[in-house]
Amino acid sequence: MQAFRVGWQAFWLTLLLCGTTGCASVDYHQTKSESFALTNTSETPLGKEATHLLERQPPDQSGFIPLLDGVQALAYRLALIESATRSIDIQYYLIKNDPIGRIFTAAIYKAAERGVRIRINLDDIFTQGYDEALLALNAHPNIEIRLFNPWSARKFRLGNVFSFAQLNRRLHNKSLTADNQFTIIGGRNIAGEYFAARQDLNFMDADVLATGPLVHEVSTMFDAYWNNPLSVPVNQLAKSKKEPKQVVDALLLAAQRDTNNFSGTPYEKAVIDDIELLVNETDSLFVWAPYQFIYDAPEKAFAKASPDTKTIVAPILDILGEAKQELVIVSPYFVPLKSGVKEIGSLIDAGVQVKIITNSLASNNHTLVHAGYTHYRKDVLKTGAKLYETHYKAPVSGSERIYLENAGATLHTKAFFVDGKLVFVGSFNFDPRSANLNTEMGVVIYSELLATKHLENLQQKLDEYTYEVVLNNEKKVRWIDRSNATVQQFSKEPDTGFWRRAVCRFLSILPIRSQL
Repeated sequence: MQAFRVGWQAFWLTLLLCGTTGCASVDYHQTKSESFALTNTSETPLGKEATHLLERQPPDQSGFIPLLDGVQALAYRLALIESATRSIDIQYYLIKNDPIGRIFTAAIYKAAERGVRIRINLDDIFTQGYDEALLALNAHPNIEIRLFNPWSARKFRLGNVFSFAQLNRRLHNKSLTADNQFTIIGGRNIAGEYFAARQDLNFMDADVLATGPLVHEVSTMFDAYWNNPLSVPVNQLAKSKKEPKQVVDALLLAAQRDTNNFSGTPYEKAVIDDIELLVNETDSLFVWAPYQFIYDAPEKAFAKASPDTKTIVAPILDILGEAKQELVIVSPYFVPLKSGVKEIGSLIDAGVQVKIITNSLASNNHTLVHAGYTHYRKDVLKTGAKLYETHYKAPVSGSERIYLENAGATLHTKAFFVDGKLVFVGSFNFDPRSANLNTEMGVVIYSELLATKHLENLQQKLDEYTYEVVLNNEKKVRWIDRSNATVQQFSKEPDTGFWRRAVCRFLSILPIRSQL
């Protein structure tokens, strides 16, 4: 009875808070100006470089540099920002207030000071407490920030509890485009863990730096999101009593301290080396190939999206269905549902070898998602698919250059390979959230060179970086560790304690797998 009263007290408290915060909804139809990617940028330094690279290539191909190394991925972003002279378009799920996020933001602000037009399209899920900084940056005449699918309650976000159906849909896209000539797309957000910059934990991830016709397609996608009603100017949502200059000066000072902390370190040297390599060896770094750019229409993020809304799912299923020999899926969050298990079984019945690489419980930064995955793990193995889970201590690419090999690791790469002939790199996870709720994007690169090279690299590291998950003779799940001279077998989730496994088991009974 006491629990019943507490439940009703919480309910009335929520209603009271809704009353005090107004429970206001976002007005998606306030006046805002449309803007579009700049097209007259061929005479910029980046435009001239892109023209030079393109002049000897087929017009339907784009050039790609894979970015698997976290330090390199940051270095190339900073290089693009520094080189831009006309425009930078930025679209991310997360820009964190940490050293890397502040250094990135300071670089963007300095570009605006040079006269570069900056458009930032940021999902609103992780912006709580950022309004002052966002408003201060937005006050610059060359910077405009629009928050995607925003909360109306800026401080107490539970005030939007009755808007859950809408707010449950998030922008998960990730792109940075400079002068409409070069773009970086893939799986990384902006925070230290994505760029091997944390002492405790870093992410294994993947992007591509691209030039060619793909860049204009990315810009077309960005414009569709930017001008969509769900992208709301931050100054229509938030207020601040602080002077913008005061806030920006504090941000720039903090970023300078962060930069100073990297000064003279192996990390700074690695960033400088990567930028010098890009400048001096640009021609040889790019691999040219046909491609297919696929993405969700922004309308997917409406709670009542039309069934006809363009999504990334249909082309992905078509491409997976073309596999004849081998399909390799790398997905940090893997919740295939029964329908996905059935598709995997159909491919194996057709003679396709299927390998899936995902996080172990120890390496997964979302225990709730892992709990959803465990429902289907045994069924996936019964199809005949090979299943691998990453070690918590797997080395993150780039960490060896900065002596952080012993930091923890989480798999965050979203990729798949078909028959060694193509590779997909993007933001799409093989889970219901990516398929049905969040907006996603990615590029399919039809290059045997890239696909084969990275598959060989992946295969060489499977034993060192992963546990193979198998069923024993009693159909019990077991984990095989071949990272040492002596092969070990585990009957429980490796590298985890009783309580974490218990929490995972408890979470697995929740009826929310469609939300994962």
